[in-house]
Amino acid sequence: MKCEDFKSWLEREGVGEAGPAASHSEMPEDAAEHHRSCADCRSLLKEEVFWKRFFAAAPEPVLRDSLWPGVMARIQKRLDQSESFSEVLLLWTRRLAPAFALILLLLGGAAFWRGAVGGEGDGAGLQESDFPFISLIEPDAVLNQWAGATEE
Repeated sequence: MKCEDFKSWLEREGVGEAGPAASHSEMPEDAAEHHRSCADCRSLLKEEVFWKRFFAAAPEPVLRDSLWPGVMARIQKRLDQSESFSEVLLLWTRRLAPAFALILLLLGGAAFWRGAVGGEGDGAGLQESDFPFISLIEPDAVLNQWAGATEE
């Protein structure tokens, strides 16, 4: 018998509870003879016996309750936290966006008005000739013209 044949026999028959294939008497004659003459196969058989006893001594696994509900609860908790943060952020943007738009509108209007009224010496100001239909000097005349109260 060769080492490969001994290994295949060991895989087929396995290691018994009492030891290597129960005893040498239960081994086929050629396997027992090879076992006595080959140091590698003897160590292989000892290793198989060791692992068989090792796993036999291990306790049976005890199944716990399912972990899935706990996992789902943690996921839901994280989703609730992120939703609550996004809701707060959305609320702030809904309240602050009109305020920012109003501030920009006021700043733009102030810049326009400053340019229209106050910049006469620097050349950046608006002149009455820039807008032929609007009189910057007489705002009542503009309103009357728009309402159609006066004739031109």
